[in-house]
Amino acid sequence: DVDLAITVKATIDFRNTVRAGDRVVASEKVQKESLSKKRTGVEVVSTVADVEVFTGEFHMYRTTDKK
Repeated sequence: DVDLAITVKATIDFRNTVRAGDRVVASEKVQKESLSKKRTGVEVVSTVADVEVFTGEFHMYRTTDKK
């Protein structure tokens, strides 16, 4: 839990078209944490029917230290 999270940097790739009514499933994985800099790297992959439609790598700044 954090009080505030701000995206510092994002690298995204839209891989396939998503249509209205498609069920998009997103999963994320924490890649790297720096407690001293209060930053977290997160990788996100979104799929429709097991086909990747979006990938992204996000670097987040947080205001509350992980306990």
